[in-house]
Amino acid sequence: MSDTQQMPPATPHTASSEALLDLILKRIPALPELAMRTGRLSTILVESDPQDTIVALDHLIRRTLAGDETTAVAVLALATLLIEASVRRHEHAERFYDVVRDLYQAAAQTEGCQHVAYILLELPAKRTLLNRRALVQPRFDREVSLGERKQMAASNNRQNLERLLVDLDPAVVRRVCGNPRISQTDIMRICTRRPNIPEALMEVALSHRWVVRYEIRHALLRNPYAPTGLGLKFLLLLHRQDLRRVSQAGDLHPAIAQMAERILDLRPVA
Repeated sequence: MSDTQQMPPATPHTASSEALLDLILKRIPALPELAMRTGRLSTILVESDPQDTIVALDHLIRRTLAGDETTAVAVLALATLLIEASVRRHEHAERFYDVVRDLYQAAAQTEGCQHVAYILLELPAKRTLLNRRALVQPRFDREVSLGERKQMAASNNRQNLERLLVDLDPAVVRRVCGNPRISQTDIMRICTRRPNIPEALMEVALSHRWVVRYEIRHALLRNPYAPTGLGLKFLLLLHRQDLRRVSQAGDLHPAIAQMAERILDLRPVA
C-alpha cells in the first residue's frame, strides 16, 4: 500500500470491547512503573473475553500508530507482558500463556486483525549459532566459574564489567543489565553483537530498565540472532523510517518484514 492510500478500517467496537479499551487506557498509563503496568494489564486481560480483547487491542494499536503517546505506554506494557509470559517470567505466566493461545485464535478469525495475531506469535530467530563454543569468552588470568562471573557482574569493578560484556551466559547478562554502573552503550554492545544467542538477548528484553529505551528495542529487533517474537512485538513502537528499513532488511525473519509492511499500511500519513 502506498502512502497516499487510506488506512484499512478498524474492527467495529462492541460496547464491551470499547469499555475494555477505556479501562486499559485509564488504568495502565497512570501507573508509574513498567512492572506495575504489566501486572495490572495481565489481570485485566485474564478477566476479559478474548474477542473483546482482540478488538480493543486493534484500536489500541491503531491509536499508537497514529502517534498517541498514551496508548504507546500501554502497548509497551503489552509487549513486555507477552515477552515475560513466553519465558514464564511473570507472576501469572502460566495462566496468561493460556490467554495468549485464546487471543491468537480469536485474532486469526477476526478480519483485519492479522497485525494483532502477529504480535502474539513466538517464532525462532532467523539465525542460529550451531557451535556456541565458538563464541568469544571473557578473558581472565585464571579460570573463573559461573558463580564468580555472576558476582562480578553485580560489582563496581569496571575492568571486570568490561570483560563480562562479551559473556553471553543468560545469568551473567541478567546481572549486567541490573548493574547501575552499566550504561546504554554497554547494553548496546550486547544487543548488536553477532553472532549471539537468543537467551542472552532475551535477558535484555526482560530488563525493565532497558526495554523502555527505543535504541535498545530497535537494536534487539535488528539482530537476526534474537527471537523473532521480540521483533514482532517491538515493531509497533518503531519510527516510520526504521519500519521502512526493517521491511527491506534481508537478514531478518520474513515475518518481521511482512509485519513491518502491514504496520506501514496501518499507519496514517502525517
